[in-house]
Amino acid sequence: MSLRAMLLLLLACVVVPLVALFSVGITLQLQDAEQTAQRESRNLAGPVAARLEERFQSLIFAQQLMQSVSVLPAQTLDDVSLVRERGCNAFLGRQASGLNVTRPVFNAVQDIKGRTICANVPPLPRNERVVNADRAYHRDLIANRTIGIGEVTIGRITNEPGIHIATPLRPNSDGSFNAYLVAAVDFAQVGEELAALPRPAGVVVLVTDRAGRIGAHSDDPGMVNTLLDADLFATFGDNPEGIRQTRMISGVPSIVAFNRITVTGRLVGYVVVIYPYTVVRGDTITFLVWVSIFFVIGIIAVLGLVYWGSTRFLLHPIRQLQATTQAIAHGDLSARPHVQTSTTELGQLALAIDQMASSLETERRETAVAQEQALAASQAELAAQARYLAAARESEALREQIIQEQQALLHELSSPIIPVMERVVVVPLIGSLREHRFVQIRDTVLTYFDHARIQVLLLDVTGVREIGDGVTQALIDLLNTIRLLGVRVVITGVQPAMAQAFVASGINLQDFVARSTLQAGIDYVLGKKV
Repeated sequence: MSLRAMLLLLLACVVVPLVALFSVGITLQLQDAEQTAQRESRNLAGPVAARLEERFQSLIFAQQLMQSVSVLPAQTLDDVSLVRERGCNAFLGRQASGLNVTRPVFNAVQDIKGRTICANVPPLPRNERVVNADRAYHRDLIANRTIGIGEVTIGRITNEPGIHIATPLRPNSDGSFNAYLVAAVDFAQVGEELAALPRPAGVVVLVTDRAGRIGAHSDDPGMVNTLLDADLFATFGDNPEGIRQTRMISGVPSIVAFNRITVTGRLVGYVVVIYPYTVVRGDTITFLVWVSIFFVIGIIAVLGLVYWGSTRFLLHPIRQLQATTQAIAHGDLSARPHVQTSTTELGQLALAIDQMASSLETERRETAVAQEQALAASQAELAAQARYLAAARESEALREQIIQEQQALLHELSSPIIPVMERVVVVPLIGSLREHRFVQIRDTVLTYFDHARIQVLLLDVTGVREIGDGVTQALIDLLNTIRLLGVRVVITGVQPAMAQAFVASGINLQDFVARSTLQAGIDYVLGKKV
């Protein structure tokens, strides 16, 4: 078996069982904690729902009691003259005083337009009406004649969360209604009862109506009259038994349990218990700590075994191989690794190093002989190359000398200055007159004039085949410079092409004497007093 296979088998035999034990333990502990949280959530939701159902029954009793007394006229309540507000208010007050509720039950008579006609709270000023028809919860009450959650707006009691119930009062012969008897209980007491419930820290209990509107909250009264999360509320209809839901509540994974609130067989709301996973996992911390301790101990044991195995089967052979390779690197080809086994990868490597050292030793001897022979041949070749290089250097020096002499001769020929008589010189220009060549001619002429006293310059351009761009103006500038030195300039041999170039450049030759040939120029000079 190879060393790698042994190490992998050792790791698999120790690490895999530890990881499996750790994973199974965590899973079982979390499942137990979730079941406990579900059970506690149901234990909280059930009694709260029962108490709320009793309170709703009290409201129904109040309505039935008030409906049994026929003191209100059968005519429409829109006719205020037929209703005595003082009598209506007194009637409602008498009925409410006999109810067995901790908080007052607010009662009122409202017409179909949502206007409060009378209430058992401090009476309304004459002709003042509190209109509730535009309130969503009021429309739901009137349309469905059920129990809901909303703001109490009866008489002077306004903007208080409450439990509402509405019942038609005195139906007409056609089945329509002109007025409703509305009763409400302040929800503040429900919130206080929820806050007083014994529950783990972080667990939230709240009550909603059947539309998901929050009526009471155990921790945050400001949540009252807001809607429950729509996605969470939608799951209530899929779980009629109130089984737990794992949801994200305010960014925290939570277990959500709920109980339905029913009155006379009708659904009126829900009691919702939110059990955050932070609370659920709190019970598993101790278990996780112990499991982690055992897991760490197991890992330490595995590392110890790996260290022992690596030292015995890996590090010691590697040190032997390292010492052998260092000796070979320093030239000791007689060094050999002393690895006992040859079945592992390191044994095979030691055998290969042994063979390599033997081969290198043989090759070194053969190489030494070959190097001696090659050295002798190289020395002979180097001597021949040295002789060749010496001859080449001599040839190169001679060539450079010839080139310099030719360049000097060409320079002299390219811009000759020929004296033809005392203080009269001829400068013949031939070939192509380019910028770089003209610069040499200009420098030569000006240098010559700086040392010689010349009165007449014959510039013969008979042999100029071509004149470069810009050279025409530069030539005229040179001639003007010579004139400023007091020298008379005579141009001879101007060809038609050059004359056209002068004219195209806008150059005026009237300031200079021009003759067609060099002989004509010399005759002109001889005809003058010099």
